[in-house]
Amino acid sequence: LKSITSLGEKEVGKVLADHLQCMQTSRKAFFEANQNAKVKRSLSDRICHVEERYYMGDLVYYKKENQKKWSGPATVIGQDGKLVFIRHGGFVLRVHVTKVVLKSRADKEVIDQAQGDESSGSSAEKSETRGVAAENNRSRDSSVGVRAEESDSSESEEEVEVSRTGEQSVQRPVRGVELESSPRASSGAGAEMDLVGGATGSGESTRISVLEGDHNWESVTLKKNGVLDLQKDSEIRYKSQELTDDNWESATVIGSGGKVKGKNRNLFNIKKTSDDSLHHVHLDKCEVEKKVQERVDSDESQEFEDSSEHILYVEDQYENSVVHAVNVTKDRFNEPEIVKAMEAELDVWKKYGVYKEVKDNGQKTVSTRWVVTQKGKNVYKARLVVRGFEEELDSHVDSPTGDKCSSRIMMALANSHNWKIESMDIKAAFLQSQCLDRVVYVKPPRNLKKVGVIWQLEKPAYGLNDSPRNWYNSLKEFLLSIGCSVCKYDPALFYYRVNNKLIGMLSLHVDDFLICGNQKFKSLIVKKIVEYYDISSHVSSGSFKYIGINISQSDDFVTLDQFDYARSVQIVDIPSKRRMCKDSALTASEKTQYLSLLGKLSWLSYISRPDLKWDVYNMSRHNKNPTIGDLQELNKIVSKLNVRKRIRLPKLDIKKGLKIVVYSDASFGNLDNKVNSSRGYIIFLCSGEQACCLTWASNKVSRVVSSTLESETLACVDGLNHAEWLRGIVSELLFGIEGRETLVSIVGFTDSNQLYQSLHSTHMVSNHKLRRDIEILKEKLTTGVVNQVKWVPTGDMLADPLTKKGVDCRKLDHVLETGSIPGLSGIS
Repeated sequence: LKSITSLGEKEVGKVLADHLQCMQTSRKAFFEANQNAKVKRSLSDRICHVEERYYMGDLVYYKKENQKKWSGPATVIGQDGKLVFIRHGGFVLRVHVTKVVLKSRADKEVIDQAQGDESSGSSAEKSETRGVAAENNRSRDSSVGVRAEESDSSESEEEVEVSRTGEQSVQRPVRGVELESSPRASSGAGAEMDLVGGATGSGESTRISVLEGDHNWESVTLKKNGVLDLQKDSEIRYKSQELTDDNWESATVIGSGGKVKGKNRNLFNIKKTSDDSLHHVHLDKCEVEKKVQERVDSDESQEFEDSSEHILYVEDQYENSVVHAVNVTKDRFNEPEIVKAMEAELDVWKKYGVYKEVKDNGQKTVSTRWVVTQKGKNVYKARLVVRGFEEELDSHVDSPTGDKCSSRIMMALANSHNWKIESMDIKAAFLQSQCLDRVVYVKPPRNLKKVGVIWQLEKPAYGLNDSPRNWYNSLKEFLLSIGCSVCKYDPALFYYRVNNKLIGMLSLHVDDFLICGNQKFKSLIVKKIVEYYDISSHVSSGSFKYIGINISQSDDFVTLDQFDYARSVQIVDIPSKRRMCKDSALTASEKTQYLSLLGKLSWLSYISRPDLKWDVYNMSRHNKNPTIGDLQELNKIVSKLNVRKRIRLPKLDIKKGLKIVVYSDASFGNLDNKVNSSRGYIIFLCSGEQACCLTWASNKVSRVVSSTLESETLACVDGLNHAEWLRGIVSELLFGIEGRETLVSIVGFTDSNQLYQSLHSTHMVSNHKLRRDIEILKEKLTTGVVNQVKWVPTGDMLADPLTKKGVDCRKLDHVLETGSIPGLSGIS
């Protein structure tokens, strides 16, 4: 106080100002430091909110407040902003969006971390540094341990502990991974660790060796940046320079484990061939060799085209899932087993008189090539194929195949008549068809060439553009000659009647037949087919696979599913750096994967999964310029395949009468441009409450509409038109007489009360285009083409999942599983 009073007024004010300024500066620094610490903690704990959308049916893991372990998997039942509602067992929980992660994404992230695809480490003593610090070239050093527990139940909880040095231990879920962490080995040369991590030592010099006289392996060279020239999936063998034994360890490269410019640039993640264990090795500290890829000589003749070896899925028996078939490259065509398969194919050509030798007078010829596939160990199949694209042909080349709707009608009627459904495959079908009606000259294969001699085809060989049409015409002529009739609504469907009574049916898909009928049909028709054609397989058991569809027949139901095919569909991996760039266009390779995955899902949605139809159609609208976001949405559809669904066709009481029931629905202006509308319908063949699902559709309304009423009307018209075609097939098969279609009634259902009132009112709508469509429906009702159009609540509309996203499909799934629609018995 004395020091202050002794100062003048100016000195006191200056001291106070300095103190106040110091307090303000320190307070500002404190708040800045405090905020920076909060931001760092948020980033390190990964709790910053990222806009994420979850949909009904998604499988997720979740974490409760103050809980270290993740729980699940659970099923999403809805989302409201940042709150996700999930069902886990008998509990319904409300979880914040930052505490939820998709099961597929979590599994993939943990596996990627375990295999070192997206992380790298340098030493066990250093803690992991989070965030991006490109200026300082900081390397991430982490110690990762992964533990997985198998469970036979798909609903059980599986937990994997991922511990990082320097941060809190967390639990992340994963399924199907069996990895065990082991103590790190010493940091000397050639040190190996059990998972992605780092070993000390830089190793500036590399000694590469190769065994003399072993031509299957070659030395690995260094690229300009000092990194070994190894790619993912490369087959290598290595041994440590410090070991005295000469034993080589074989392995497959999984990926790089270090940064390109770091001291661990030659650290690679590998999988040992001996026990499939995962390791990472400093290969610059080892003697390492890679397997030489087989090369193809491009100077050989044209029939041996270059073709990379790739995997195909070939359908086997229903009990088995898939059999891998490999296209054999031409450099293996001299192997004894393959030569034997080629000779067998040539014997088939000679047996059926496919060609004759003629003198070469300079005629225009078509070349040939061999296609050889390997199906199992030492099992090869060779096929001599003509290059039909070299021929100029102006005639029709189209050929009908069985419509899936008519095939379901056929199976439903067969089950109702207690007929056993069978499948049959014709051996070398094209070669057994009728003779060609034109002259085609081909060059013989290289090993069969004769000077001055070429071949003239007598039968349609594989590869000719019109071979399928010739086969169909030949088969049709034979079936008509033995008394069968062809359906006028589906040219690939044949039936046989005795005394105006149906006793058997046959549907064909190229050389695959679906057959059903009584014993008289089998003795009169099936027996003649077997005697006339060479059959490769004839399955008459209760379960078999037909054109990729699993068909199982019991006393009460015919069950259709594609479980095997659905298991083979996998998501497309998206690099972590691109996942946040949802508006970025796909690269050429990513677009190819996108279209391939979309095609697989489209096949599933068309055959056995109507619950996926709307999602697949919506994604197909982005085929031209798909983005990362579109690919992510497509991967979400794949996750729905984890739920196994099937279609069951029950027995129908034909004597009590049949009816075709149509559920139609529309969604006004719900497509991406908010201008076009979507419509969908699903059609059943019913008797009482028993219902056999025949077909479904989901696509865009044919024109731009101005109201919900207009979109609902067009959807109803399309569904009823399709039902008329299906009724024609059913009526022709059962009754076979013109003009008796009305014996099978058609009933339509709509959830638009406005449409229902318009159909039963004399009031005219103001829209003139809509007025015409409503009058079309009224005429169908007046003339008896359609018996009724009834209104149902939206909750009972089975076509609702075919028109919009996120709709509960449980009611539709229940109908398809049980083959029954409650409340239909009183409707005729």
